Amino acid sequence: MKGFNDLHNLCINIVYDRYRKILLADKSFLREPRALELIPKYGWLFITDWGEMPHISRMNMDGSNPRHIITKDIAWPNGLTIDYITEKLFWADANYDYIAMADLDGSNIHKIIDESLPHPFAITTFVDKIYWTDWEYNAIYEARKFSGEKRARLALLHHRPMDIVVYHSLRQPQCESNLMWGKCLKFYD
Repeated sequence: MKGFNDLHNLCINIVYDRYRKILLADKSFLREPRALELIPKYGWLFITDWGEMPHISRMNMDGSNPRHIITKDIAWPNGLTIDYITEKLFWADANYDYIAMADLDGSNIHKIIDESLPHPFAITTFVDKIYWTDWEYNAIYEARKFSGEKRARLALLHHRPMDIVVYHSLRQPQCESNLMWGKCLKFYD
């Protein structure tokens, strides 16, 4: 299964095998989608939008119940990730040059890094660290997940790094009730 943002049609598409399902095509809700993350445990999909009214939103994985959860002090929310252990949402804003986190409902926003962060693009977490890519320096960085301390450059690249992913079972623990294959997504009749 693959989820992606369709900038041309301004919708969220989910593709499984040869089936395609448009989850959201409301152009008043979604203008310039950038990143998306799923948390199957709750059946939620999170998405960033850096259009005229930038926001981070949450909806059910079937596209129902969309709502903006973060709308203030946000301009270009490029990177988005979920820490499944702490159930925190992390994002990087490339216009205001910060990395922040919040609860899954958008409350308790805390800026982790808000200085000397030229152009953060993609972001992920693992154990006690946060990792991000930077387009101005073409590099990958790490820091302590909750404090932003002990920042270090891990790699200097020749091209702009588009994404960063950690593959490990702790990044997305198994859940007893996986809504994905039940009621959430029906690809065909």
